[in-house]
Amino acid sequence: MKIGLIIYGSLDTKTGGYFYDRMLTNYMERQGDHVEVISIDFKNYLRNIGDNFSSPLYYRLLKAEVDVLLQDELNHTSLFWINSRLRSRVSYPIITIVHHLSYLATSSPHTKLLYYFLEKRYLSTLDGFIFNSHTTQRSVEYLVGGKLNGVVAYPGRDHIQPSITPREVVLRIYQTDPFRILYIGNLVPHKGLHTLIKALSKIDYRNWMLTVIGNPSISTAYVKSLHDLVYSKNLGSQVSFLGFVTDSELKTHLEKSHVLAVPSIYEGFGIVYLEALGFGLPIIATTGGAAKEIIKHGREGFLVPPENPVLLGKSVSKLMQDLDLLRHMSLNAISRYKDFPTWSESMYKIYDFLKNVI
Repeated sequence: MKIGLIIYGSLDTKTGGYFYDRMLTNYMERQGDHVEVISIDFKNYLRNIGDNFSSPLYYRLLKAEVDVLLQDELNHTSLFWINSRLRSRVSYPIITIVHHLSYLATSSPHTKLLYYFLEKRYLSTLDGFIFNSHTTQRSVEYLVGGKLNGVVAYPGRDHIQPSITPREVVLRIYQTDPFRILYIGNLVPHKGLHTLIKALSKIDYRNWMLTVIGNPSISTAYVKSLHDLVYSKNLGSQVSFLGFVTDSELKTHLEKSHVLAVPSIYEGFGIVYLEALGFGLPIIATTGGAAKEIIKHGREGFLVPPENPVLLGKSVSKLMQDLDLLRHMSLNAISRYKDFPTWSESMYKIYDFLKNVI
């Protein structure tokens, strides 16, 4: 197959969505297929609307010699009208990869309305859909208003291979102090790090440490507000911002932490939740999105409402205070991890779907 893939910027961008796209690209190339990455420069949401009127982009896609054109749904701003013009003039199917819908990941009413309108328009221009979760599938079908031709392929579990044993997980619980909380994710508002810091600021009966791993350059204003919040709560000695880390460094932090807390407003899946399960970390996430497909509340972790520091703090406190509960959830996490597919298994599902679409 000859495959086109439209993304913003570089395929090496360090987010879960780009990693998913990269794993799919690598899989298809291992099958002997050619993947042409078509990169669009990301400006900002409003300015990228102008890409729909770009003659060079339109004619590049019109003349593309591909069997199928994949588009990361993140690019909907640039493609909602171009796709409408292409549909009757090209022979190849247009398939989108949906990681999450942007309108569900913002709390601003005006922004949500704009995202809603443009995403709905974009999603009506496609021939097929690749979903990273059943939650994502349901949200797209709800927006479009009916069943769609698509496939659900979870992210794989085996990018960072856990080597920690159940015995070592139990020893970590009873022999390690302080209580170590890990956050992994871009430092952007919808990931909820500010809510986590507010929740932890109310806990003073046990020594704890929060390690923050993720890209600090996307929203510098937000990152400044996080540092200001840490300073105002006098938490400078308990919160560490590490920025990017290598995979081996990430593995070390997963091995020595007690819990992963990423209280996003919305997650289409949450690869970090899955990876953390393999290291025996209970997950504290929110009811916003697909975390409920990964963990069950009270079994492998806790699901709390988004932007609720009170309930978030209570969930962390339960695991700090009740080490038997922490042990139980940690072992459940390891067991649950094994229920998910490998990257090769998931990417094969997409590959098979694409062959049938063509």
